[in-house]
Amino acid sequence: MRLVELWRSVVNAWARSPIRFRCRDVARFSVVLLLPLLVLGSSNVASAQQRWAWFGAISAINKWSISSGQGDVTISGSSFSARLYSENGTPAITLKGRIQQEQVEAVAERQSTDDEPRKLAGTYRRISWKDGGGRESILLVESGQPWGLTVGVTRELPRP
Repeated sequence: MRLVELWRSVVNAWARSPIRFRCRDVARFSVVLLLPLLVLGSSNVASAQQRWAWFGAISAINKWSISSGQGDVTISGSSFSARLYSENGTPAITLKGRIQQEQVEAVAERQSTDDEPRKLAGTYRRISWKDGGGRESILLVESGQPWGLTVGVTRELPRP
C-alpha cells in the first residue's frame, strides 16, 4: 500500500517536470523502479533494524544500470545523510540533504566514478504497523532528467 503512495509521488514529480514523458517511458521505468522496491521492502526485520536496504538506478547505454546493497542513514531534525555500500561492501553513493514535511531534497555523489554530484528530490515516509514496528522509506529522483539517478532506501522498524 505504501509503495503505491511512493510511486504516486514519483509520478507527481514527473508531472511537474518541464520534460514530457510518453506513457511507454513511464511504464518501462515503473518496472525498473517497483521490482527492486518490492524486493527491498520485504527484507527480514531482524537484519534491517540498524542498516537500511537501498537501490540505485541510472540509465546506461541501451539499458538501466541497477545496483543495491546496505547503508547507514542518519536523520537528525531536518538533516538527512546516508552512506550506501554495494553488495561487496565498497562505498557506492553518499547522500546529504534535508527533510521538511516528508519532502526530501538531497545531493547524491556516486563513489568511484567521475560523475558530477546530482540534485535529487523525493519523499520520506514513516509508517507504523497495528501490532508494532513499522517501516521508513525514502525515494529520490533526479527531477526533470528521465535518464537520471533514482535512489530508494528503506528499513524495517523493530516491534517493541
